[in-house]
Amino acid sequence: IEYIDSKFPKKRIIPSTPKAAANARLLASITDQYLQTSILALFRQRDPKTRDKKLVKLTIKEIADRLDIVSSYIADSGNWSCGSRFTVADCYLMPALFFMNILLPTFGLKDPFADHKKIKKYWNKLKKDPLTKQAMKEMNVVAKTFMK
Repeated sequence: IEYIDSKFPKKRIIPSTPKAAANARLLASITDQYLQTSILALFRQRDPKTRDKKLVKLTIKEIADRLDIVSSYIADSGNWSCGSRFTVADCYLMPALFFMNILLPTFGLKDPFADHKKIKKYWNKLKKDPLTKQAMKEMNVVAKTFMK
């Protein structure tokens, strides 16, 4: 990501001010280190025959708690997680939310973002944006193959 940011200086994904850059990197790190880890744990529990129900329940609770943390860092305005510009945080958050939206309903959560209004609002904006809409379309092809 640092390479891409440096290679294309007119379309930087790491904000130019130290505070904004730190916030974007923090949100990306929280998503990467905490939220995605829990999502991956659920991927291993997809098969109902071998599913550890206690682990699934614990992991779903963990994801909800981590969504609360992520939500506290999402900007109140703008179309992107950190405000009006697409940043490194969106590079991490969009795929995590995408896979949550596909995976969690298989565990009985019809709307994974129902209790997280800020994230739901952000997710709905992502689904309409041409850039992320196209990325999600491509990710959906891969996800359908993988989820079989």
